[in-house]
Amino acid sequence: MLAEIVSLSVISLLGAMSPGPDFAIITRHALTGSRKSAILASLGVCLAIMVHVTYCSLGVAFLLSKTPLLFKSIQVAGACYLGYLGAKLLFSKKSHSAVYAPPLHKAFLSGFLTNLLNPKATLFVLSVFTQFVNPSTPLFIEFVYGFVIAGVGFAWFASLSYIITHRALRNHFVKFQTILMKVMGFVLLALGISVLFTISIF
Repeated sequence: MLAEIVSLSVISLLGAMSPGPDFAIITRHALTGSRKSAILASLGVCLAIMVHVTYCSLGVAFLLSKTPLLFKSIQVAGACYLGYLGAKLLFSKKSHSAVYAPPLHKAFLSGFLTNLLNPKATLFVLSVFTQFVNPSTPLFIEFVYGFVIAGVGFAWFASLSYIITHRALRNHFVKFQTILMKVMGFVLLALGISVLFTISIF
């Protein structure tokens, strides 16, 4: 089991490190909010990962695969949310030069919803589970694997939050905040649009 956990940890770390909506939303909170809000957004992401793990373990993912309309509806909702986040960053007229710490519950919720509604997060967890889980795997072990995925993700995003909000680095990043926010907004909007066009409803 140790070998499986090590392999799962490496795969989870690579997945967390890849640029995407989670990375963008946590970087946004780290740059325009505070270290605490970025870490809470990281916690939100990890809780959403555990939601994915739970429904994969309970077989809901299999049910979704057998009900295409429901799955497509979830995909569309996720794509629209990513597009909304991207448009909000891309077309915002507010200056990002000053630090603004949003309410902490909003930081947590943004991280949670970003991961929960990201169709690629669902597919990532499902694909990982198919590599490490079989019908004879005890439910307890499945949740251990889930905690590994979520724990590794939190460790990475919390470290990222700490690094970006370090005073020396933050002062450097602040000079480019507006550009970075626009770039992340464009990336999120593009991700949302790309997800829509991969759904066979067009």
